[in-house]
Amino acid sequence: MAEGTQLARLEEAVKEGRLIAAELQRTQEVSNERLSQLDRNFQEQQEAMQNMEAVLRNLVQTSVSVSQSPRLRDEVSQGVGNEQQTLLSKTIKVDIPYFDGNEAEDWVFKIQEFFEIYGTPEQQRIKLVSFHMTGAAYAWYK
Repeated sequence: MAEGTQLARLEEAVKEGRLIAAELQRTQEVSNERLSQLDRNFQEQQEAMQNMEAVLRNLVQTSVSVSQSPRLRDEVSQGVGNEQQTLLSKTIKVDIPYFDGNEAEDWVFKIQEFFEIYGTPEQQRIKLVSFHMTGAAYAWYK
């Protein structure tokens, strides 16, 4: 067959078409794999969100129960309501604020909130706070 004939050009076009089809097939396979991975990631994220929602619902329910029951509120604040207190202390990460002698009212409010969240017993509060004083406040405490 002579080069440049119609049949030769047609055979060349068919070869090129097959190469393009094979490349498209590989691209589709890669795309399908990426789509599957995205779907798996989405499912994992959806499960994580559902777990977070359950934890938040439990936390809100615990909070409502504690706020509506003086006995429960007292138990939690005294560290006796272990289940509720464990939930609060595990789901909320709060650092003890440092006190340098400035903005005392704000600091007192924050430290009281900390003690309430973690149910810190009265007898441990002063010792705990002393480790978080700096500067003039620490010098005064000593």
